[in-house]
Amino acid sequence: VINVTTNDNYTKIEAANPGDEVVIAPGRYSFRVYLTKQAGVTNPIVIRALDPANPPVWDFGSTLVENAPGSYTAGDRGRGGWQFSGAKNYRISGIVFRNCRTASFNSSGIRYYNTTTNLYLKDCVFHQNDNGLTGGTQNSQAVVEFCEFNANGNTNASFSSPTHNLYVYGGDLTVRYCYVHDPVQG
Repeated sequence: VINVTTNDNYTKIEAANPGDEVVIAPGRYSFRVYLTKQAGVTNPIVIRALDPANPPVWDFGSTLVENAPGSYTAGDRGRGGWQFSGAKNYRISGIVFRNCRTASFNSSGIRYYNTTTNLYLKDCVFHQNDNGLTGGTQNSQAVVEFCEFNANGNTNASFSSPTHNLYVYGGDLTVRYCYVHDPVQG
């Protein structure tokens, strides 16, 4: 078990290995997380809220995601508060993603891509991001259950591409028992 509090940064979460459970304390977090490990089906990497009734909130406020602290430094670092690249068998539950915005108006609470598979999201909230959940590439696979997508999108007139509560490009996505409502756009 890896315990994370508001005194920590992205390193503990990103260091989780197959079979580890990351337990995140209530509070506000504003650093980027980049996950690439490949766990097995029988020993996934579990990342969850310590107290589901008082969940941890990834809230970037007025800071652009690309300007927030994080280990990933490539040009697309602002595309998601949490990014899964080639990751396998992660189980995420009880996290709130809010105010994930980028200068190019295409950030998201979570972005998964590069054939990320067996990504499971449960009881998460995506609120007021450019996109709630985005990504999905050939051979990607994700299941989203009991999540809420609320007021995601960006109507900035200088950006021509639409933004959405959910914006998935390809692969296999299953959405069950979610509340998807009041998109700002798209």
